[in-house]
Amino acid sequence: MQDDHGYLWIATNTGANKFDPETERCTRYVHDPDNPNTLGGASVKSIAQDNRGSFWFGTEDSGLDKVDPRTGTFTHYRNDSDGQFVGRIIELIEDTHREIWFVGERGLFHLNQQTGHFPSCNQDWHQRRQCV
Repeated sequence: MQDDHGYLWIATNTGANKFDPETERCTRYVHDPDNPNTLGGASVKSIAQDNRGSFWFGTEDSGLDKVDPRTGTFTHYRNDSDGQFVGRIIELIEDTHREIWFVGERGLFHLNQQTGHFPSCNQDWHQRRQCV
C-alpha cells in the first residue's frame, strides 16, 4: 500500500518494509522477541493506514499490531472481547467513521479504539449489534 507521504509499505513473511521511492531506502519493521515495542510476530499479511496516521499490521500468528510513526510505539491486540486469540489476520480496513475492521481465520471483528476491545461479529444477532 502507498501511504500519505508516498512511501510504499510491503507485507512480507519476515515483517513489513517501508520503501521510500525518492531515496530508494527501505526501513524494516521486524519482530524481536526480547522487545515488546516491535511487531508481535514475524509474518505480516496486511497493512493499512488510519486517518490518524498510524499503521496497522495483520499478522499470520500474532493478531493485530498498530504502530504510531511519530513515537514508534507499538500496540498489540491479541485476544477478542471473550479472551480468545484472534488468530491470523487476513485483511484490515478503516471505514468512513474512522473505525478499524479486520477479518481473519475466526471471522470479522470491529475494534473499539477507545476500549481496546473487539467483539467477534460472527455470533448471534444480539452480539453482532455490538459491532456497529
